[in-house]
Parts: sequence; C-alpha cells; structure tokens
Amino acid sequence: MEMAELEWVINASSDSSVLKTRQSDRNLLCIRSEAVVELPMSELVKLLTDVSKRGLYDKNFDKGTVVAKMSMDTCVTHTVLKKVMVVGPRDLYTIQKCQQIATNCMVIASQSVASDESNEALTAKTPAVEEGVIRAHRHLGGFLIR
Repeated sequence: MEMAELEWVINASSDSSVLKTRQSDRNLLCIRSEAVVELPMSELVKLLTDVSKRGLYDKNFDKGTVVAKMSMDTCVTHTVLKKVMVVGPRDLYTIQKCQQIATNCMVIASQSVASDESNEALTAKTPAVEEGVIRAHRHLGGFLIR
C-alpha cells in the first residue's frame, strides 16, 4: 500500500489545532499536526528555526545548539529533549533546511545525521551522547507553513 493511500486518524483536536497519526507501510508511526498560528510568516519561520527559542513552544525541549551553519539556509543542530513519562531523555543530531517553495509557502525540514558520514569536518563536530540520554533518529520532520 502506498503512503498516500494510508488513512490519518485524528487523535486530538481543538479550535486551532489537530493531531493525526498513522502507521506507514514500514510500520513506522507517522505523526502530523495542523495548527493556526497568529503570527506573520516571517516571524513564525524565525521562531521555528531559532533553536534557542524552541523552549517557548516545546515543553519537552531541554537544550539545543547550532553545530554548523551552511549555505542556503541549512544548519546542523544538536537538541536534547527531556524525559517524558516512561521515555527517557533523548538527543537528536539533525540537519535542517528552510526553503520557500511557493508564494506564501515555506518548508522547514530536518533529518538525522549519522555520525559516520563521509564529511570528516562535520563528524568531528558530532556531540557525544550525554550519560543517561539516548540518541534518537528522525527519519524526516518539519513544518509546512502557509
């Protein structure tokens, strides 16, 4: 079954947001949320791409740093997330890109970077996993802003 054929299930909703989930054809949990945010697009993009501000909208955020800035609105970040109920703290080492794909439409996408990548300069900057923290893997995540 192709991904487009799989149905999204609404798990939670409010006047301004909805949270949907589904299992992929590879049995991975996919999560999608939609929200109405009363900010100009440029301010929202700044907020979502500034790792130092993530704690303002993500209660599970512990700390984060930009490991490397690259051209074309691309950066590598290291993020540590707090323990949530029975799931221990996690960290993510990701590459993130922000790009306008149409008039009034931006994409912010991120994906985990493996520490054994061929780019030695980037590998040298890979942060060590702190004691008690588990390195998580993000297949693909991000925001579509319209």
